[in-house]
Amino acid sequence: MPRTPPARRAPQQSRSRERVHLILNAAKELIGKRGNDAVSMREIAARARVPIASVYDYFPDKNAIIRSLMVDYLGQIVETLSKILDGVAAPGDLPGATDAMIDAFVTIFRRERELATIWSAVQANTTLRDLDVEDGKRIADMLTARFCSVAPDADPNGLADACLYAVSTIATTARLAIYTNPKDGARLLAEFKRLMRLRLETLVECSRDDRIVRS
Repeated sequence: MPRTPPARRAPQQSRSRERVHLILNAAKELIGKRGNDAVSMREIAARARVPIASVYDYFPDKNAIIRSLMVDYLGQIVETLSKILDGVAAPGDLPGATDAMIDAFVTIFRRERELATIWSAVQANTTLRDLDVEDGKRIADMLTARFCSVAPDADPNGLADACLYAVSTIATTARLAIYTNPKDGARLLAEFKRLMRLRLETLVECSRDDRIVRS
């Protein structure tokens, strides 16, 4: 599977790390406002107030910059979801935790206003899209593992499918909810939550019914 070229040189000194921070912030601002195709590496360097050669020292192309931005965003997402999952101890906790994770995801999109545009840039690029799919699968696997641990009798394949579906569609749902009018956005999120709750409740109920039949 093709991969985005890695940064040419990892920053070691504080000055280098600060320069990378400036480059990424400049790219986030420019691409977030104008879109990927409308922004050049030279513009990113100018906004960051660093020589263009310095940008290429750390990032061979814009794909590498966008990938670094997405890694940062995904780190925020995984950390937030992990904290919510820590409170899941029984099957009855799953619906509430699912609601909380959906709300947390939307909150990140609202707070990081550039994220929606940057994520769109990822979907428009074959290499970055492939990496995004891999990232989504890893997050879905994390959710599945936790859900299976608290609902061991539930169909693991069903839980895996539900988690992968949720992870694959939540970004689109969040973007639509944020950029439509507030009333319709709230209804869209409520419907997404209902669908996820119904699916989880079905999986848990089926496992409970099977256990009763076997006993």
